Amino acid sequence: MFSDDLKDVAVWPHDLRMHTAALLAAARIAEVMSRREESENTVLLRQVLDSFPADDCHVAPLRTLAAHVGTEDWEVSKLAANAAISTIFRRGLRRRPGSYGEYQVRKEALVAVPWIGIEANCCPVGWLPLLERAVAQVASCFDENALWGVRTLQIKEKFGTLRWYLSGGEGRVRVSIRLAEATSGITCLVCGRPGVLRPDLLWILTVCDRHYAEASDISSLGVSSRAYPQDASEFEVI
Repeated sequence: MFSDDLKDVAVWPHDLRMHTAALLAAARIAEVMSRREESENTVLLRQVLDSFPADDCHVAPLRTLAAHVGTEDWEVSKLAANAAISTIFRRGLRRRPGSYGEYQVRKEALVAVPWIGIEANCCPVGWLPLLERAVAQVASCFDENALWGVRTLQIKEKFGTLRWYLSGGEGRVRVSIRLAEATSGITCLVCGRPGVLRPDLLWILTVCDRHYAEASDISSLGVSSRAYPQDASEFEVI
């Protein structure tokens, strides 16, 4: 994420600003540099947080990450921020489709979005709400004419998380896409419940405890087939 993407962040919708702050906070935590050093992510995070009222409780745990904190304070701040980031990442998600018919209808609605198209067919069922939220966020900021030239090049799962490759689009579009990718790392690709990236599986997947146990017992191929059901017999009703 670059400063040009956030030049008008103060006028973005509240939830999109909150999601942007969570993305920057996660990037700040992932940085390997000294926790006392200033970084671009720290500067951008501070810029986004300044657009919220000082008493906004949703982003309060993220504020210490934008400050210079010592080692002991940093560990405490990081724990609180990680919990807040996960909550914010899942904010605004629809429930996962409850039937194969509903899955087909909602997937076809995404395919019909001009800047997404057939690539929506490559999204696992548990992550469908991530795409839907991104579409809703973009639609709240732009009309269809403003999205001319924006195209989805590819949507896929790689190394356990969503990859969404885009051509064109300004800051708010890219933030919405990046949010979907980041949220996939804490969302089960089968059922949509909170999940964990499982690098110990034969195929790295982000799955909940239940589907992790199944993947460990019978190989992740069975779980993967339910993530991409081809008919009602393969669709798992939750």
